[in-house]
Amino acid sequence: MLRDEFVTVLARDHPAARRALTMESYLSLRHVLVSPEGQSFGLVDQALAQQGTQRTLGLTLANMFAVGPIVANTRMTATVLKRAALGSPAASRLKCYPPPVVLPDIVFHLLWHRRSDADPAQEWFRSVVAEVAATC
Repeated sequence: MLRDEFVTVLARDHPAARRALTMESYLSLRHVLVSPEGQSFGLVDQALAQQGTQRTLGLTLANMFAVGPIVANTRMTATVLKRAALGSPAASRLKCYPPPVVLPDIVFHLLWHRRSDADPAQEWFRSVVAEVAATC
């Protein structure tokens, strides 16, 4: 099992990155939405709607790993999983904040087809993945 949390990222040189990220400043920004299914809302939007507010979307992407370079080179922000932000090639040019809305941690589980249960190579690979995930 691997657990990850959400962070809100801005370019380090973004004017908003010079101060704390409040709900007001968060909502004043244009946002990148990650939606693999192409929907126009996500967990952040649901949390904001529960508070009676919404954000302004500037871009929708299917892949979370494309967010870092885009945010680092624009005046947009994004709320993504922390590992995706820190693992981005643009990580050194990003500033991370706790999101101004409560979001759940995301838990990843290792799944495989039952036909691979007893395959020695698969057993080894699953053990390596589990070991690495346990140290993250």
